[in-house]
Amino acid sequence: MKTVFQTIFLLLISLLLISCSTKTLQVKSNKNSLTEQTLFDFSHDHQTFQIIPLYEEVLDYTSLVEKTPSMNNKKEYNKTVVIPFQNKASKVKANIKSSYFNFFAPTSDSKKLADNTNKLLQNQKVINSYIKEALIKSAEQLPGTNKTIFIMPVNPENTIAIQEMQGVTGWTLSGNAILIQIDPSFLENALKYTIAHEYHHTINLESTTDINFTIIDKFIFEGKADNFATVIYPHHRTAWTEPLPEIDFNHVLTQLSTNANSLDPYLYNEYFDGNAVKKIPKWSNYKVGYEMTKNYLENHSHLSIEEWTKLGAEEIVQGSKYHHIFR
Repeated sequence: MKTVFQTIFLLLISLLLISCSTKTLQVKSNKNSLTEQTLFDFSHDHQTFQIIPLYEEVLDYTSLVEKTPSMNNKKEYNKTVVIPFQNKASKVKANIKSSYFNFFAPTSDSKKLADNTNKLLQNQKVINSYIKEALIKSAEQLPGTNKTIFIMPVNPENTIAIQEMQGVTGWTLSGNAILIQIDPSFLENALKYTIAHEYHHTINLESTTDINFTIIDKFIFEGKADNFATVIYPHHRTAWTEPLPEIDFNHVLTQLSTNANSLDPYLYNEYFDGNAVKKIPKWSNYKVGYEMTKNYLENHSHLSIEEWTKLGAEEIVQGSKYHHIFR
């Protein structure tokens, strides 16, 4: 009888945890969670989508560090998180290339990472439903090939993602793969908007194998994605598309007029991270690229999303009021 009551008690606790919101979930610091991660896939029209979680891989890492703190290094992190990610990507034929290494790193706050991961794991059904909605809405506007979305907790030390990006950050790894990192504090619409943004990137990458993007290519690459995500979620606001003050905007345009066709990644990163010496504000690539693309679309409202998505960066800039950067 005691065993029966224990079983019923555990079942009730499981149901309670599943029904909770992210803000009321119980926290565990190791992998012994009541919920297991599950691969989630679905189809819409002629596209198939897979959402592949990496929660348990992260918990393997935090459990290892909890037991043996001296093993908190990149080598062990790669064994427990990165290599399993590579294997999962290979299994579903996700073309992740090699740029993903920049997005994986150990943390000095493994306890916080474990707690956050368990919160997300317990709430994975809700998270997957948000991602599914955004993917379907995006695909209805702009159909493409099959997509794989990897999802994992953001590093708790990444305060920019948590505080300034509403708990969500994402990267398009290739034309068929996206990586999303989230914090338990994430906003629902921030996640949906990010999925739409990254989805547009995948469509752009479906038709090109050229990785030699110039600086202006990258500006418009981001500008198109944010304009697309704004079509899908028009009421969501992001920090990286807030307009620059006019004096800063014009300064960035002046810089662009001399290096728009540069392939220098370090020079481009100055627009992303900001450069106080050169008076370049952070996220200038997003802010300026967004405004350039937005102005082009205002001047060419007859174009469909599919039509303007296929346009090159120079054509978009030349068709906007910012064409003078190509003097």
